[in-house]
Parts: sequence; structure tokens; C-alpha cells
Amino acid sequence: MARGLTTTVWAFAHILFYHLPLMSAISSSSLANMSVFEAQGLANTVWAYATLACFDWPLLSALASASIRNISEFQVQNLGSTAWAFSRLGMSHQPLIDAIASASRHRICEYNAQAIANTAWSVSELVLAHKPLLAALAA
Repeated sequence: MARGLTTTVWAFAHILFYHLPLMSAISSSSLANMSVFEAQGLANTVWAYATLACFDWPLLSALASASIRNISEFQVQNLGSTAWAFSRLGMSHQPLIDAIASASRHRICEYNAQAIANTAWSVSELVLAHKPLLAALAA
């Protein structure tokens, strides 16, 4: 169920098609199934909502909490796209940013130039920029 939800919302965001009834239905179903979302699904869902500028605070809060619980499963791209999404939405969820920063610093050797740039921009755009992560990215 979770994979179908994330694939659907990703596909609509990819073509920049916003449909409020669909987004509402995906949100409701996602909230009910959040416990079975995998790292890629969490990252794709928050990316899609940010891409479509869909400010569904209950869903975004649940995605942030689920991402923290699953942060060790996130690939570098998941970390960067999740940071980007929350930054784009202007949602500074400090526990999530701390989790992303910690996971990123431990895996900094896996970052390529694009991942470094994206993550640095995302974190610097937040009201509470994470200085230790920015320092690690700059090193």
C-alpha cells in the first residue's frame, strides 16, 4: 500500500500536476499507513509535497517523525531530498534536521559535489541552520 501511495504522489509531482482531492486522499492513506513506509517512500513523499507546494502539516509532521525513526536506512540522496523538501516548504523541524545532519556527517565520504551543494543549500535556507553539518560539507 505504501509503495503505491508514494509512487502515485511522486508521479503527479514529477509532471507538476496538483489535484487537491488526490493529495488529500494520499495524505489520509499515508497517515494511516505511515508505519510501513520505507526510507525511499518517506523521501519521495515529502519531495512530492514540496515540489507541488502542498502544505499538509499533519502529514509533513508524520513524515518528519517517521524519517527520524528510519534515518539509518536513508541513502545519501534520501537525506538530501528530505532536507531540500522541508527547506522548500519552510518547515524547520529541528529534530529531523539534527537527524539528517548526524547521518550526513557519518556518510560525508559518500557525497558527490551535487549532493554537497544541495544539502548545504537546504540546510542554510532553514531558519535554524545546522552549522556543524555546514562545516562538514565545506571540509
